[in-house]
Amino acid sequence: MATLEKIRNKAGLLVTVVGVALFAFIIGDGLRSGSTFFRQSKETVLNVDGKSIKIHEYMNSVDELTEIYSMQMGGGNLTEDQQSQVRNEVYERYVREILINEEASKVGFTVTSDEIYDMVLGDNISPMVQQMPMFQNEAGHFDKTVAKRFLDVIIKDMDYSQMSPQEQSQIENSKKFWLYLEKEMRQRKMEEKYGALLAKAVVANSLDAKDEYEENKVSVDFEYTVKNYATLPDTMFSVSESEIKNLYNKRKELYKQEPAAEIKFIVVNVTPSDEDYAEVKKAMSDLKEEFITSTDIAEVVNENSDKPFYDAYTSASLLSADAKRFVTEAQIGDVQGPVQIGNTFHMYKYLGKMIAPDSIRVNELTLPMYAENELKVFSDSLINVIKGGQSFAELAQSLTGGRYNGDMGWLTDETALRRIDESFRNAIFDAKINDVFVLKTTRGTHLMQVTEKTAPVEKYKVADIAMEVDPSTRTVNQAQTLLSQYILKNNTWDKFEAEAPAAGYICQSASVEKNDQTLQGMPSTRQVVRWAFESKKGEMSKVFEDNNRFLVAIAGDHLAKGFRPVAAVSEILKRELINDKKAEKIMADLKAKNCTSLEECGDRVDSVKFVNFNTRSIAGIGMEPALNAAAPIAEINKISGPVKGKNGVYMFKVLVRHDNPGEFNPTEQKQMMGMQNAYRYMYQSMQMLRDKAEIDDNRITFY
Repeated sequence: MATLEKIRNKAGLLVTVVGVALFAFIIGDGLRSGSTFFRQSKETVLNVDGKSIKIHEYMNSVDELTEIYSMQMGGGNLTEDQQSQVRNEVYERYVREILINEEASKVGFTVTSDEIYDMVLGDNISPMVQQMPMFQNEAGHFDKTVAKRFLDVIIKDMDYSQMSPQEQSQIENSKKFWLYLEKEMRQRKMEEKYGALLAKAVVANSLDAKDEYEENKVSVDFEYTVKNYATLPDTMFSVSESEIKNLYNKRKELYKQEPAAEIKFIVVNVTPSDEDYAEVKKAMSDLKEEFITSTDIAEVVNENSDKPFYDAYTSASLLSADAKRFVTEAQIGDVQGPVQIGNTFHMYKYLGKMIAPDSIRVNELTLPMYAENELKVFSDSLINVIKGGQSFAELAQSLTGGRYNGDMGWLTDETALRRIDESFRNAIFDAKINDVFVLKTTRGTHLMQVTEKTAPVEKYKVADIAMEVDPSTRTVNQAQTLLSQYILKNNTWDKFEAEAPAAGYICQSASVEKNDQTLQGMPSTRQVVRWAFESKKGEMSKVFEDNNRFLVAIAGDHLAKGFRPVAAVSEILKRELINDKKAEKIMADLKAKNCTSLEECGDRVDSVKFVNFNTRSIAGIGMEPALNAAAPIAEINKISGPVKGKNGVYMFKVLVRHDNPGEFNPTEQKQMMGMQNAYRYMYQSMQMLRDKAEIDDNRITFY
């Protein structure tokens, strides 16, 4: 009883202890649960409308696509830029797949196995399949029999134990490629269905078709002169803050931005010092005696030069100015140099001279790897076809499904040697014009035809030892030391920029978004972008080094998703306002001048042809929509303008008006517009889906 009484007296304390224990248990479990949540959150590289892609899944897809690209490149490693493109492509595919499949599922779209079969072995072969070499026959055409044989090997259960490791590896790679291709075809088919649905939702009527026809019916040739805005100094025109603010409010939708980080940065591209030039010049001078006396010039050049030796003759017109001057004054066997041209020292040896065509134009078709007797029969039949009247181009196109017409273009002695080998070079330069012959080289067996030769000229064989001067380790270290000293003294936001000119540096500003792969297009600068988002305002970066280039940055503000502030775009807006005021002055001056010829209106007169309302970019001018609109309706042989453009003010005179001879066919016109609209609506809808979706992109956390 005494014990029970003690428990009863301590009941309040007991309840408290038990409650605390229970609370600790619940909180502990919650914290463990929370740690799992945060860990999973940290593993998420992409989240689109609640659908998460984990980093391991994303990287598996990156590895898969990297391997596919590597196989297509013949097994080579991808460059850093190519790897960046692969990661972006995988990201874009995930976003498109999630967004489009969400919409497609609402209307019940699916892609069936029968549709995949139809795209590979049915009546509607996918262009992706048609262009794959493993599905083509010896003539380069898509062949269902070849495709079926390929699929039989990789899909059916087979005993691969009797195959060599190399054959097993090839089959394994083929399986990976097929799975990738099938997935791609399935997704593209889904997008095709979605695009077709959108295109059918907005159908062009006869009035739309008529307007489109009329806009393209007339095109004009015209002469023009332009007064560029850059010809007037900016100091002639003033722009107020209120003008900038008003224009910003009109343009605000153009300045939407993702989260961004502001930085200032200095780039130092290290160049060779005087000592570096002197060292290379001495090394070349020391080599001169061997160059003069050696009987194996190719070996001397290839062991010492930055470019290989080609045993070829070159016309004087293709030699550098120094080499040309040398051969016209020297005797065979003479050596000249070292001669400095830019960052490179050259030393020349005159080896020979001949008179022959400078270049020839060649047709070529690589023949299948048949047995000797089969190859003879096949090549003879092709030669007979050409002798019978079919052109080489027609034959090549028929054998390659229209992908290649056989024209190798114009080849010089050296380019022919580099393209294939010496036997190829010798054979084509010795061949008669229009003769068709078979040629075996180290690259295979070829059907050849020389179609043109230039007139014989004097050609020279010159050996050239070229040594480019690169910054020495000493020079690179000195540049790095100077930059390090600068940032130690000038490590605040204001001083970093203000003191740069006195130190010989140029300080630049940039606003980077987290998915920018480079800083202002400079290669190997993704790490700078990552640093910018990981750093606080005023924090100084390390010195980033890449291929004799140093870069150091200081972090500024982090900008939230939304609209770029006025200050960030004020220079862009100011430029537009100044150009508007320049246009007003130029137009007023031209009207007052009352020109009677284009020559009176400007310093230079140019001409363009076949410009209509829908010409996207006018040759030599670029995109000038106002000029597109004005030219087709202007009077012939009358000076028209002034027209305010993006880059300047134009005066022009229409010389010829071309009327489309084709009659208006509403059915064909609407069909063409439907195809154009399908692409346009697909692009626009994708943008709309992205705009309304919640996309959380965390790639910068991982790379």
